[in-house]
This record gives sequence, C-alpha cells and structure tokens, in this order.
Amino acid sequence: MAGQPSDHTLQPAALVHEVYVRIAAYEYTDREHFLAVASKAMRRVLVDHARREPADKRDGSATRLALDGYMDRLEARPGRTIDVIAFEEIMEQLHARSPESARLVELRFFGGLTNRECAHVLGIPLRTLESHWHATRAWLAAQLRPEE
Repeated sequence: MAGQPSDHTLQPAALVHEVYVRIAAYEYTDREHFLAVASKAMRRVLVDHARREPADKRDGSATRLALDGYMDRLEARPGRTIDVIAFEEIMEQLHARSPESARLVELRFFGGLTNRECAHVLGIPLRTLESHWHATRAWLAAQLRPEE
C-alpha cells in the first residue's frame, strides 16, 4: 500500500483489518505458515476490492498496484503500476501453467517472504526455489511488458 495514492479507497488499516477478519480463525504452525495464509488473504482482499470498484466511479481508470516495492523481485521500472485485475489474470494464467509458481509469487509479492522462507513454506530446497524463482520472474516480466 506504500506506493498507492493517499486517496486510495482501500487504506492500509482497512486492508489489514479485512485480512485479519479472514485469517483470525486459523491456527498457525509457525511464522511462515501465518505469512503464507496472510499473503493469500491479502491477494484476495485487493482483488475483491478492485472488482467491487465500478469503473465509472474511478473515471474509467483501473485500480492500480504499484510495482516499486517489487523491483528487486521483478526488475520493474520505478513508478510502474499495473491494474490489479490485469495482474490477477496473469496470476491465474501462471496458476494454470504452474500452481507452485503462482504460490511462490503470492508468497513473495503479497506476503513479503524471502526465498528462504518461501522454500520452508513450499517444502523445497532453497537452491531449487531460487532456480524456480528466476524462471518465474522472467515469465512474469514478459507478461507485464507493454505490447510494442
């Protein structure tokens, strides 16, 4: 939420509250498990919010997600944003291709987990995860490139 405009209709406190409401009933085995559940809930809240916002209320513009915080994860340009619904469609394509890759992106982007934490959550060796992340990041970057 740090990259969002101050008048964004979903404020950080509201986002955290909504995520908490969705995950409060779970029992967590460790920090990574908590962050994994929270990252999935965060993604769902953001997408649900974007889908509820009628286009005419937004002057026809889409709800945007700033990619600045993900530059190290995706090599995005500073100031770059993407439509939340468009990103969700890309995530659905990725899930169809590789559910594990989609889970990895979810953990990294929405949960803020490190590679080591993701490897623990996914139950795979760190080197395998790093190789997998490299390929996934390249695929995502290609999907996010504007068509030329």
